[in-house]
Amino acid sequence: ALMNGATLSGYYKDYAYPVFIYAENDLNIVLIGDNKVKYGDNDEYPRAIYVSGDLNISGNGSLTCGSENNAFAGFGIECSGNLKVENATLKFYVENDGIDCWDGNVELNNATIDIISTYTDCINGNDVKISGGNVSLQSKAMTGQKYYGICGDEVLICDGANVGIEACVGCIDAYEALKVTGATTNFALRHWLVTL
Repeated sequence: ALMNGATLSGYYKDYAYPVFIYAENDLNIVLIGDNKVKYGDNDEYPRAIYVSGDLNISGNGSLTCGSENNAFAGFGIECSGNLKVENATLKFYVENDGIDCWDGNVELNNATIDIISTYTDCINGNDVKISGGNVSLQSKAMTGQKYYGICGDEVLICDGANVGIEACVGCIDAYEALKVTGATTNFALRHWLVTL
């Protein structure tokens, strides 16, 4: 699938929740120019992308959903397989996971990733590898909730990657191993003011 300056406002309705890009098998997306997901105020727990399989995103373009002042009321990417992002830019300002590969690995190669999650993890996968590129994550889930900037079994940050993470609970939760080599990292714990 090629996205070139697209604005997505319609969604697949047969899934349990609104999904703007849906695939029952593997999916390849090439991004050109600035692409956006536009959702309505009544869309309950939407997914910008939902793939039952592997998802590959490439290209020199970007995909944005939500904004810093108006978080997307759902998930950025949900994927049952592996996710690979090459060179592309993803900007997800969401209430839930920015990237959730519940049964697969996440690989970011020379990508630009900007994720703010209001309530959960920014990136969740079996193994998470960040190679090169710039990654900025903010997990605003409050103390007492077990959510992180990155959550995975093995987390590898390498090859000149520049990774910044701010979180309330913890920046990285690596169950088996965390390795940082030849990369620049900036991790910080902080608390955000929440108005109820």
